[in-house]
Amino acid sequence: MINHAVTYNQTGNIATVSLDSGKANPITFDVISGIHTALDMAQEKGTGAVVLHGPPHYFTGGFDLAIVRAADQETIRLVVEGGNLCLRLYSSPRPIVAACTGHAVGVGALLLMSTHYRVGARGPFRIGLIETQIGLTMPDWGIELARQRIPKTHLQQAVVEARVYDADTALHAGFLDQVTEEAEVIETATAEAIRLASLPAHTYKANLMKLRGDSIDRMTNLVDTDRKAAEALSHAS
Repeated sequence: MINHAVTYNQTGNIATVSLDSGKANPITFDVISGIHTALDMAQEKGTGAVVLHGPPHYFTGGFDLAIVRAADQETIRLVVEGGNLCLRLYSSPRPIVAACTGHAVGVGALLLMSTHYRVGARGPFRIGLIETQIGLTMPDWGIELARQRIPKTHLQQAVVEARVYDADTALHAGFLDQVTEEAEVIETATAEAIRLASLPAHTYKANLMKLRGDSIDRMTNLVDTDRKAAEALSHAS
């Protein structure tokens, strides 16, 4: 166990990172820090792939609303740290497979799009970018990520119009790659992680960078811009 919200386990060369931060499994500073620590451990141990999942019924309900609703410097810092985590997942040379065990909204949907392969649970679950609905403006790095992962035919509906999808429609909208029964999600994601880990690591990384390199550079610059703006605001207060 890394902290109260993040647990790391490893079987063979597959690492499993489990998130459980309480009701709705919100993304907090502890969760972000714990995932970074888990990814560091996976790298140190030379794992072939990582499976990331939440508890039953929730991948994550998004950022901690107590922090977001405060609309202060901590809110800005949380969004910046969330962007940094999404960037790390998106640019990871090691395959990251998401086992979406239920709801994934807001930054939960962005985390899904940041991984390499996404398996979702079929059921009465909500997946989508709800920022417009709750009165928030999407960070620029989130827009870049959405442009890369969501087909143009769904992009405006998903980003601007805050459309919420179930697992089967989320598959067509670019949030998921595969849908299965809830009880089989983690097993199915692990099987995919094993398959990806069997690929030559150097060519996986090389081809991933050819595919994602330009968008990684743009996301890096956008996250860095947000970080500098947050630091300037902090110094001015």
